[in-house]
Amino acid sequence: FVSEKMARDMGEKVVQSHPFIQADVCLDSKNSDAIVAIENAFSKTSYRLKPTIRVIHNNDINAFALPGGLIYVHSELIKKAENADELVGVLAHEYGHAVHKHSLLVFAKISIIEYFTNLFFGSDSIANIFTVMEGLRYSREVEREADATALKVLKELNVSHAGLKTFFYRVESLLHEDKNGNKDKSVKGGDVSKKNQNEPTNKFRVPGFLLTHPHIEDRIRNIPQEVEHNTKPLLNESEFADLKKMAAQCIAREETVIQKIKATFKKKRS
Repeated sequence: FVSEKMARDMGEKVVQSHPFIQADVCLDSKNSDAIVAIENAFSKTSYRLKPTIRVIHNNDINAFALPGGLIYVHSELIKKAENADELVGVLAHEYGHAVHKHSLLVFAKISIIEYFTNLFFGSDSIANIFTVMEGLRYSREVEREADATALKVLKELNVSHAGLKTFFYRVESLLHEDKNGNKDKSVKGGDVSKKNQNEPTNKFRVPGFLLTHPHIEDRIRNIPQEVEHNTKPLLNESEFADLKKMAAQCIAREETVIQKIKATFKKKRS
């Protein structure tokens, strides 16, 4: 048994050991009322765990949960969310991982694998990178449990689960879009189910969300089909618009840094 305090301490240690996570945080409860509203709402559900939600500026669509209720969201994910229900649905899924301490299981797995890779390849081996990345992939059962928890949380908050499904559809569709945004012509009418998912291709990018949260097709099917009535978004239009604007500024800052680095190298070469 791991207490919430122990889990939180472990989560913060993970953050401290990865400086890029700390350096890239651009939004949290200190400067976003929308994040405060989501954290408070989740803490009032039957699970009672109060999450700490932090946005990091990153151009990949992803989110992840660390021990102790720490939830990190990439700014690009907020940018891609078309409404508050989509964003809250994804955060509810990450909250499910946090509630069930799934990341602790992942870290236990990584620790065992790292022990043997260190034993055979050395502590600085490139093999460690691959074992950690592989460890971050959640199993089908774990993803199903997180989704089930998300659906329960959304129901308790009277938030539609349709947003979670539409976001999953949109992320899945990116499998058939190249880096320039061109769609795979073999997929007609946006029906990604017509594309053979077993056909490997390097042309189309794979969002980080699908790498760390696999089995997307099964998960879409598991979300109820029935239309809900009298649901209400957790964030109003103004709150959601403000959050997206702030996330866009995170991305702009990152791009500005990259531009400055490129300019510096260009100046040195000239």
